[in-house]
Amino acid sequence: ISDAEIGEVIKYLRYSQVAAELVVEEDDPDDDEA
Repeated sequence: ISDAEIGEVIKYLRYSQVAAELVVEEDDPDDDEA
């Protein structure tokens, strides 16, 4: 495994974590309004 491949994996994991957090934040207001 090359350093470049490791970097891509880290970017993907970070992006996935941020995207998941954004989805949770967006869902909360919808639940409160309902």
